[in-house]
Amino acid sequence: MRGTMAKFEVLNKVSTASVHKGTGRGWDEWVRLLNKAGAKNWTHQETVAFLKKKYKLTPWWQQGVTVGFEIAVGRRQEGQNLKGEFGVMASRTFPLGVKALWKFVTSDRGIALWLKPMGDFELKPKQQFEVEGGIFGEVRTMKTFERARLTWREEEWARATVLNLMFLPRTESKSILVFQHDRLFSARQREEMRSYWKARIEELLKDAL
Repeated sequence: MRGTMAKFEVLNKVSTASVHKGTGRGWDEWVRLLNKAGAKNWTHQETVAFLKKKYKLTPWWQQGVTVGFEIAVGRRQEGQNLKGEFGVMASRTFPLGVKALWKFVTSDRGIALWLKPMGDFELKPKQQFEVEGGIFGEVRTMKTFERARLTWREEEWARATVLNLMFLPRTESKSILVFQHDRLFSARQREEMRSYWKARIEELLKDAL
């Protein structure tokens, strides 16, 4: 109803205004429609398929609306995937072209700011590192000027988590750096790592200016 506060203003960090702009419906309407259809008892894939067939949503919004609905009905927490794992992302726009940003972040100076390794380290596949506080990892894959994938594990953790660095061009003189940390164990750990990577990316930005 016009002028009435929506019950769900934001789901999965997406505002009801944004979902309405992208799909023609706000969160309250999507939650009502999917509940009426019985989606609370469906799998994630069944809900995605329903949104594709009945409402012709794009793949992006098929996933976005499904995740938002699952959060609204308590089937998952924000940032949690279907395996029960959590992920977090930190990103900033830098006043550097993507190639210049890559060279800065992967330089000795840049690595000292975001990774802070103990000892010599070069960002290339199979290179291992140790960070103060009992943190270990290894570079798994990378594509120059685009991305790098590393493992990240603290001594007491049962398994390694995954850290992705992504370099996204915007203009010739601007690009976006993204830290995406996946396979985290809990919402609390997600918030801890959110703060950690936000601090690292701010250090990089400050040094790059």
